[in-house]
Parts: sequence; structure tokens; C-alpha cells
Amino acid sequence: MQEKKVFVLNKQGEKLAGIEALPNTNNGKFPAVILVHGIGVNKDEYGMFVNLQKKLTDQDIAVYRFDFSGCGESEGDILDTTLTKLRGDLEKILEFVREQKNVDRKQIGILAQSFGTSCTVALKPGVKCIVLMGSVAQPEKSLAKYFGENYNPTGISTKEKSSGVTLKVKPEFWKDLKKYNLVENISKIHCPILLLHGSADKKISPSETETFFEKANEPKEKIIIEGASHGMEPHRDKMYQIVTVWFSRHLS
Repeated sequence: MQEKKVFVLNKQGEKLAGIEALPNTNNGKFPAVILVHGIGVNKDEYGMFVNLQKKLTDQDIAVYRFDFSGCGESEGDILDTTLTKLRGDLEKILEFVREQKNVDRKQIGILAQSFGTSCTVALKPGVKCIVLMGSVAQPEKSLAKYFGENYNPTGISTKEKSSGVTLKVKPEFWKDLKKYNLVENISKIHCPILLLHGSADKKISPSETETFFEKANEPKEKIIIEGASHGMEPHRDKMYQIVTVWFSRHLS
């Protein structure tokens, strides 16, 4: 695997930091997968995306993973985040990946985790295939529950994350969510979709994946991994196998 740092400017002119990982084989243009992280985390996704990158490049698939604005090594303030802003970040990332000389622009997939699924469905990207993990189909309801007693739609909502980072969002975050009907959006995406969720997910209910699955177009597949958490622990190896096999089948 050949890995290097790459950068993209978002619509606000902020620099988004990413990793490009290419297979070691010299096969010209590769199919590619963009890994889209959740809210208030980074492109590593607690190690999940680092390991998944290795699994995919071993299958001759290029991988791109970026920090959204205000996260990780990227510029911007997480306090200013909205679904619209993150959708714009992802749009610029997808444009960047399509322009890379080592990428077959007709063979690009997206794997999104948690609120990254909301960003992906909000964008309705024209890609070859999509994997949605720990889906957030109705973010206004699900994230209000996630923030719990610190949910404050008229002030600053805060959430202490397990990483030690405190996630903070303004009232504009909640107002912006009202612009979207993601359940309707997914019905306008026309590519193979795989939906994964852990049965033991305590952060986002598996019913969110059921909601997306009902409205998604064929071909679609849904897998509930028994005993897995929101971060797919302790069954990440099973998830890696499912995902790599699925992308190998749909990205030729």
C-alpha cells in the first residue's frame, strides 16, 4: 500500500486534510472507495477506517479518507458545522477523487459511518455503489436523543465523546437539518446499496437502517450484525469481510 497526505479546499476555502492509499500493484487506474466519517470524529474512525483501508487496498481498491471541516487535521470550527456544510465538503472530496490519475472515475464507491450516512444521502452522489453503516436516517430526532440532556436547539448543544473531544453545535445545526428529508432522498439514489448496523448499537437505533432500507431502490441489501455496537465492536473483522467482498463484487 502506498499512502500519502492529500488536501482539498471546501466551498468555504478551508483546507480539508486526507489520506490517499493506493494498492501496491501497478494496474493503471484503480476503482476507489471514499470513507466518510461521523460527526465530531476524524478520518481514522477510532481505527476502523485505518484497518478498512488496508483490507480494501489488498483487494486492489484505492481508498480516500478525509477529515471533515472542523475535525482532525482539517481547517474550520466544528461549532460551525451543519449538514449542508458537510454535504458540501463531501461534494468537493468526490470531485477531487474523480480527478485523480490513478482512479477509474466510473468505478467509485462510498462507505459512510453514522452521521456520514446522512451527509452521503443528503448529497445523493452519482457513484457506482454505496455502503451505509450505523445509518442516521432521521438526524433531527436521533441526534437530539444522542445529545441527551445537553441538547439545546436554541443555544449550544454539547456532547462528551469517548475520545475525550467535546462536540459542540449551534442552533443553526438543528435549523439546517429541517431542510432535509433524507428518507425521501435515498429513494432518488440509483446504485447498489448495502446497509449495515449493529444489533447492540446504543447510539443510533437499528430502526434507522430499517427506515432507509424500506425506501432504498433495488439492488439493495441489509445486514444486521448480531452483538455489534455502533462502532461495529467486537465484530469489526466480520464487517471488514462483508464490506471488502461487497466492494470487490460491485467495483470491477
